[in-house]
Amino acid sequence: MPDRRPLNILQISSTRKRGGSGASAMMLVKKLFERGHNVIYVCRESSLGYRELYKKGVKTITSIDMKSGFKPSIAFIKSYRRDIQCLKSIIKAEKIDIVHMHSSPEGWRGTLAVMRMKNRPALIRSRHIVVPVKRNIANLWMFNRMTDSVIAVNEGIRQNYFDHGKYDKEKIVTIYDGVDADRFDPSKYDRMKVRKELGISENTPLIAVIARIAKVKGHNFMIDAMKRIIQKFPDAILAIAGQRGRKQNVGLYEKLVNKTIKMGLKKNIRFLDFREDVPEILAAADIFVLPSIGSEGSSRGTLEAMAMAKPCITTTVGILPEIVEDEVTGILVKPEDSDAIANAVIDLLSNKNKATLMGERAREKILKDFTEDAMVEKVENLYYRILEKRGKLN
Repeated sequence: MPDRRPLNILQISSTRKRGGSGASAMMLVKKLFERGHNVIYVCRESSLGYRELYKKGVKTITSIDMKSGFKPSIAFIKSYRRDIQCLKSIIKAEKIDIVHMHSSPEGWRGTLAVMRMKNRPALIRSRHIVVPVKRNIANLWMFNRMTDSVIAVNEGIRQNYFDHGKYDKEKIVTIYDGVDADRFDPSKYDRMKVRKELGISENTPLIAVIARIAKVKGHNFMIDAMKRIIQKFPDAILAIAGQRGRKQNVGLYEKLVNKTIKMGLKKNIRFLDFREDVPEILAAADIFVLPSIGSEGSSRGTLEAMAMAKPCITTTVGILPEIVEDEVTGILVKPEDSDAIANAVIDLLSNKNKATLMGERAREKILKDFTEDAMVEKVENLYYRILEKRGKLN
């Protein structure tokens, strides 16, 4: 391969969320910038976290709408055209080699921006959600003709392309998201810090659910499971941490709190709202549970819990069966099964040696296969392979 010169990379993310594709995009931007590449990050003004990248010296551009969906209104069409023109200007001014897009709004805008360029940059699409891409002429054109590579963040997503359309198999690769194993290192944190905040002792059973408050995350089923768990462990505490829901999930937080009170579980369930100190919460916990009933493209929360050497009880949706090895690094249960969740929690609380061993194996798996550096190196290698194939590395 020719010498690996620093690349001019345009990363685009339209999401406002801290987790999922937004977290993946920002991590990738930060790491590629640290590796010496010229990285430009385009996101919405309302996106969370981008100011941290700006402070590190990354060029960040927020003068773009990237509204989702398509609305046949004059205002929307004007906004759409402005976005495309803005991306064209950036690509030409910065002599961009790679345009990497993380969801549909920027996927279409980025593709249309380079469509008529004679010496266009390579187009990379990351697919972070498990919903299959629709098979239609527009998608086939975009993915097969215009896109140089699609990064599926789990093998199930990659398989969806093959099962639901005539997509080019050679272009679709699986690269798992990575976790910061240095930040999420259990040896760095005090188990008692959050426990003191909660007013519980070192030996009080503590179960953590760390996920945004959304119906798809299955908090309801974990709350139902607690009714059975406290019959065996009356002093057990469930700590629920996560950003309150938006759009269709508005009001869900209050409903969960009210449900807890009605079930007589107020003493056993603590709602912590959104927290920055996720490693500290995990350090305090005995078990991590993710009762999701759908989604889970990369499940960053589960990866972080595994990095903190916690046994993980999760459902079998999305990526979870690919990262949690049943009865080795955790326990897998069917979605929407509160009894199965309760049984798994009781099993691990009753068998501390088993739980500890699972947690140790979980961290070993993270260090072997799911670190940020491993993920970024795979993405960087993909960039270079594509540019070499197109004769763009000279």
